[in-house]
Amino acid sequence: MFRYFPTLSEEYKAISDAKKMRGLGHPVKHPLVYIEYILVPLMMSAVRIADELSAASLTKGLSTETKRTHICQIGIRPIDVLIMTGSVIVLVLFFVY
Repeated sequence: MFRYFPTLSEEYKAISDAKKMRGLGHPVKHPLVYIEYILVPLMMSAVRIADELSAASLTKGLSTETKRTHICQIGIRPIDVLIMTGSVIVLVLFFVY
């Protein structure tokens, strides 16, 4: 929800810029013209953004009640420690000599 409202304001600015590029930059006084030029594109954009955010949350698995699982065990293994130590030694030797 917190990402949705700033995105809508950005879309409103983009619609206003598009109006100016098409020569419709003057303020809209008639309600039906306002709906046609601003609200319809804004609502279409809002629906698209909501669909994208919904798909992203479903992809991340935010709607499931089960505990998250991983395909492989994640963690630092001894080989990782060895590689990090070797990298630090090489960097120290490079800057000292």
